[in-house]
Amino acid sequence: TPEELLGKSSLSLMPPEDSAKWMAQLRSYSANGIIAFETHAFIHKDGHRIVLETNGKAYPGTDGLLAGLHGVSRDITERIQNEAALRTSEERFRNLVETTSDWIWETDTTATFTYLSPQSSDLIGYAPDDLLGKSFHSIVSERDANRVVLVFKRSMAAGLPIHSLINSINHRTGRTVAIETRAVPFYDKEWNIQGYRGI
Repeated sequence: TPEELLGKSSLSLMPPEDSAKWMAQLRSYSANGIIAFETHAFIHKDGHRIVLETNGKAYPGTDGLLAGLHGVSRDITERIQNEAALRTSEERFRNLVETTSDWIWETDTTATFTYLSPQSSDLIGYAPDDLLGKSFHSIVSERDANRVVLVFKRSMAAGLPIHSLINSINHRTGRTVAIETRAVPFYDKEWNIQGYRGI
């Protein structure tokens, strides 16, 4: 409660590593400085750890030196936990993608590559950086290009998956490679199609 906290130092509510960080930041503030969204861990009364984000303003005393802070703090513990879970999920996905023998890719609505797994180097001779920003159609063999463009356009217009599309790709060395592709559309929050993810 406020009564339990009045007269106590905020540093006493922090883990040692965060209290040291907060003290160092306090020393850096000028007497009229702005606190710009600092984040610190606190120990809740029941013992669990929470993370607060604070912004506010320092104010001077009669001597013109820093006397204290006015601030607003909010609990961002859940956001921090969700971000950590997302990083773990992304790392797991990246590890799976990079260890499979299949080539995994993503395009936008114009069939321009926005992501390619490293297996593109083994499969068609191009490193991911070679193809980022280029069209999927640019590496399709001339004999299959029109058909592949048509499949993409029709699938995109209807928002349908692409099943077992077989065509030939131009390898970087000049030879052709036959590939079979499966892909699904992905969407934004308003369910507008954003492109395709495929294997």
